[in-house]
Amino acid sequence: MLASLAVSSATAGLASAAGPPGVVATALVVVVLGLSATGGPAGLGSFLPGFFRPFRHALPPGAALEAVRGAQYFTGHGVAAPAWVVAGWAAGGFALLGGASTLHRSRHEATRTPPGSGPPVPGMGDGGRAPASRTDAR
Repeated sequence: MLASLAVSSATAGLASAAGPPGVVATALVVVVLGLSATGGPAGLGSFLPGFFRPFRHALPPGAALEAVRGAQYFTGHGVAAPAWVVAGWAAGGFALLGGASTLHRSRHEATRTPPGSGPPVPGMGDGGRAPASRTDAR
């Protein structure tokens, strides 16, 4: 569950900050590079070239696989470090999402005009009041 949260929050954070290119970058890093670095479902990461070894423990798929392996086969030993890596990805994604949201909100408030200072709305009668409806005329 924490691995899903890490990947989804990182994707949402980069999507909010960089738009569609952020989603593509997250997909390439987490899915393509991260799943390749784990060695696949068989856990053959030790047989991969040396290039993948640093990514194996630093990206959410590899860290989650190590945490599950430690919990399943070694009664919880060796779970803390990979769990912290995955939690860090989740926290980083939420931080990026919050920062991008705050930045977008401040940009929107800076460009917003105060009420009543904009151009008059067509169809609005005297001083911005709505015209009387037919039921009011009776």
